[in-house]
Amino acid sequence: MAGLLALPAELIASICQYIGTDEIFAVRQSCTQLERFSFSYFAPKYFRKKGFLVLTLSLDALQFIASHNELRTHVQHIWLNPDCFTHDTWERLCQDYRRSPQAKDQQAVQTRAWDDYKDDNARLLHTSDLTTRLNKALAGLPNLRTVGMRRSTDHYAHGCATVRRATDRDARILGPIPEDEAKYLSGPTRLFEALVAAVAQSTVSIERFYTDAIEFDNIPASRLEDQTLSSAFQALLYLEINAVKGFLAPSQHYHRSASHYSDGRYPGSVLVQLLSHAPKLRELGLQIFPNNKQSYHVAPTWNRSQSWRVSYPYLAMRTVAETVQLTNLRRLKLEKLTMQSGMLVDLLSPAAATLRSLKLRDIRLIPWSQSPDGNTISDEVEKPWRTVFVFLATSCASLSFLLLHRILHDSGVIRFVPEPPGSAITIEDPPGSEGIPFALHDTVTVKADGLDEVQGRVRQLVDAHWHGGHVVCYSLDDRAWHTDTSNEEW
Repeated sequence: MAGLLALPAELIASICQYIGTDEIFAVRQSCTQLERFSFSYFAPKYFRKKGFLVLTLSLDALQFIASHNELRTHVQHIWLNPDCFTHDTWERLCQDYRRSPQAKDQQAVQTRAWDDYKDDNARLLHTSDLTTRLNKALAGLPNLRTVGMRRSTDHYAHGCATVRRATDRDARILGPIPEDEAKYLSGPTRLFEALVAAVAQSTVSIERFYTDAIEFDNIPASRLEDQTLSSAFQALLYLEINAVKGFLAPSQHYHRSASHYSDGRYPGSVLVQLLSHAPKLRELGLQIFPNNKQSYHVAPTWNRSQSWRVSYPYLAMRTVAETVQLTNLRRLKLEKLTMQSGMLVDLLSPAAATLRSLKLRDIRLIPWSQSPDGNTISDEVEKPWRTVFVFLATSCASLSFLLLHRILHDSGVIRFVPEPPGSAITIEDPPGSEGIPFALHDTVTVKADGLDEVQGRVRQLVDAHWHGGHVVCYSLDDRAWHTDTSNEEW
């Protein structure tokens, strides 16, 4: 130990880069000097980006970090997972316990802890206490630049281990999403409101913000004022939005039989409001789902493709495309949207001169019009994406990265093959595909990198895409879809 302590502090910090997490903590617990010497590596490694559950114990940890003289300066990115047994129920809990060999007294302790955590989460999400706590924490993080939320078991949030030890259950697992309509705003939507309010009231300048499963159009206008959005997002450069159609009871806010809301707003109005208060936006990711189960495969009326026109994603996207002017955009990532080719071109047009990267996944383009007999009318039935590809080839001169995966038309998948889909290459059907052709990855995916490669590929796509039927596709590697640009200098 004495020999190690004789080394310069910078060398000890460098050694820390080559040992594992457990060893790092062991080194820091061994003596005060090693704890201090390793700090220059430990702090940015483990505190630059931190996740938290919406629980008092987790938010207390966030406040401790924000009040620590040294740790707080290293925090650049915080995210929160709003879930705490969100769709779990006492009945399901007891049912699980009946199948468990655990003793009754242990079951009682775990059930009590489960109740306490669930109640604590609900109290924070449905009172002003969450905003107050977040506002106090943000005030102590001078270098914070990214704020967001994640609903996933793939990302570890502070508090997960403590809750698991007390309940023997993972608080992040959603459980079965209910079919019936909710009476109140969802937890993620409440968290979104709290984050926006806290950021607006703080002195930090947020450059990146991302959401998950937000019912934007269920938020009353009085609770998302223009001044609040302007204060929160005036310096925003990166925004990622996961929006879902709300399921509040119709009598409370949304009339499902109409195309507008009881206060006169249209589907997508809040998205437009949000985007209009981010004038410097350079990178946008957008998903819009038709329901709280986040399914996008089935049309509202399963046997009528024209019913896509009354779906929430289509109506919301129409409002956004007709209204939003993204003049500074450099990167755009769209996923699971329904629109017409003209709507997509309208969205891209203001950013045509600045757009450098475009990623499209599971985007459905539906025909322009419908004949009196109910049949669809389209000038380019076999090449429904032609209008978009012509626009990219002729107007987006700076586009240097392109990724397309499983882009769709009204009733099938676009195929990137040299001949019509009837002669497209397929491989043996996988189990459960019921005879639907299974496409090779490169028949439904296009990836091009570099200005010359992208421009040449786009010109080729104008005629080299085909109106195909239903196919089973390989999934896209998420490492290609999700690119971390948080360390990039704008």
